[in-house]
Amino acid sequence: MLTVVSIFRLLWYFDPSVLTTISVFGILACILDYVVPILSASVFDSSKWTGTQEKKYEDICHGFVNTSMKIKHMWESVRQIKENKPYLYFIGVLGALIFTAWIGNLINNLFLAYLIVLLAALLPGIKSHNVIQENISIVMGMIKGITGQSKKKK
Repeated sequence: MLTVVSIFRLLWYFDPSVLTTISVFGILACILDYVVPILSASVFDSSKWTGTQEKKYEDICHGFVNTSMKIKHMWESVRQIKENKPYLYFIGVLGALIFTAWIGNLINNLFLAYLIVLLAALLPGIKSHNVIQENISIVMGMIKGITGQSKKKK
């Protein structure tokens, strides 16, 4: 989290253009791509690699694959809605774009990007403590209460 705050503090202080920011992040990615394998080979000894570390690595890889599959499934669902229910797709996409345009107009771009990156950095911890599922179940209960689905049928 300190890294996210530091990066956004530097972006706020220097106030670079979008193209400069993308270029600097590209330069950093290129440097890290070159330096990390060299440093990791000298710092981490491959003979000290344990089964628990291997399991943790596999869990991380499975997490990436599962996230990729969820995104692909969500994209396919959106495509099916577009083909089968074009009016619903049109209204949904239009509503989402109007909402994001409204939020983008209210909140400073740098602050909005900071909030998005901070949420992405904190998301694994939030998911491990089931905060998202608890809040979604509360909201779904409220929606069921509003629509009258929770009333007992006679």
